Amino acid sequence: MEVNSKKLDSMFSRLTLLLLNKVKDAKSLDDLKALRRAYKICVEMKCLDQEVINSIHKQIIELEEKWMKK
Repeated sequence: MEVNSKKLDSMFSRLTLLLLNKVKDAKSLDDLKALRRAYKICVEMKCLDQEVINSIHKQIIELEEKWMKK
């Protein structure tokens, strides 16, 4: 199967947006744990750029801290 670079970029952009939106919509610490696992896989596979990685990580940390205070 032949996949060009534009198509791959588009697929990764959609995955990135999906992950970002899922983090924003997380309703519990359990949701965040699952999202953190997905985030770690993305980091290990180096499929996200550093700016996106930092943004997602920051959001996860902020939500975890917010929910731990409750």
